[in-house]
Amino acid sequence: MLQQLLEQSRYEQFWEEYEKDETYRELTSDAVGFENAIRKVIATAIAISYQSISADLLQAYFNLGSAAGEADEEFLAFIKSLGWTESNNVVHIPVNKDNEAKPTVIRENIKFEQLTKVIGYSNEL
Repeated sequence: MLQQLLEQSRYEQFWEEYEKDETYRELTSDAVGFENAIRKVIATAIAISYQSISADLLQAYFNLGSAAGEADEEFLAFIKSLGWTESNNVVHIPVNKDNEAKPTVIRENIKFEQLTKVIGYSNEL
């Protein structure tokens, strides 16, 4: 179940499920740093997809932050460790090869003979 939630990028639901079922905590108790490892997996997916994202949303994705919606020290330290910055409740992610906007150039080779057929058909209409 948890794997599916991560694969579907349903991070908030992942943390809700993880916290409500004590079995998950028991299974991962021997895996030191499990929660931070999951946060790094989520951060990788976010870095591929975004150049900036709401800090409130990101805190929910990472399961870090206060209930009042203000960025807490643990959240700020985590994003700083990733090389990300926060200002005005927006987290800025450095441009990388995956999240960089790239122009797409489409070039089609149309032969003159093809155009004459189209023009000929339009005259018949």
